[in-house]
Amino acid sequence: MDTSPEEPQTVNDQLRQLPAYQAMLAPVQELAPAPLTASRVVAALMQLKDTAAILLLLSDGSLLVSIICLFGVPGLVLYGLRWRQVRGRTGHKAIMTQTVLSLLHELFWTYAFHDVHAGGDNPPHPEVLTLLYGLGAVLCVAQLLAGRLDPQATAYPTGPAATQ
Repeated sequence: MDTSPEEPQTVNDQLRQLPAYQAMLAPVQELAPAPLTASRVVAALMQLKDTAAILLLLSDGSLLVSIICLFGVPGLVLYGLRWRQVRGRTGHKAIMTQTVLSLLHELFWTYAFHDVHAGGDNPPHPEVLTLLYGLGAVLCVAQLLAGRLDPQATAYPTGPAATQ
């Protein structure tokens, strides 16, 4: 009786023995856990604050001017990216990166609107905009703290694929 391994008879059998084919059939690594609820709540509060600021800036047309001059584009990009975060579709590193960029953005515009208010060259509602962007900076700090306290942020992937 012959005990030697049988050669594959079909092309499909030969393909199934290839390492690349076996890798495609390997179990998929589990997704990273969703961000903490606190992080999503802070992102939602940031969206409310940004929506109020956008409406205030649209009321006198200064948002349109800032978009044309490219001053308003970074804020609108951050505003768009934050919607993914509110829905829980953003990873921890992306949340922290967006939060640091948002903090820089909020601090810049807080200073700019405060400086405009102090300088006497008054666009409509500079005090309110200063307060809104100052609140945004506080919310960014809260977001960073929520991210640091998130126990899932340092979690490693689990499952059979993680041990390979």
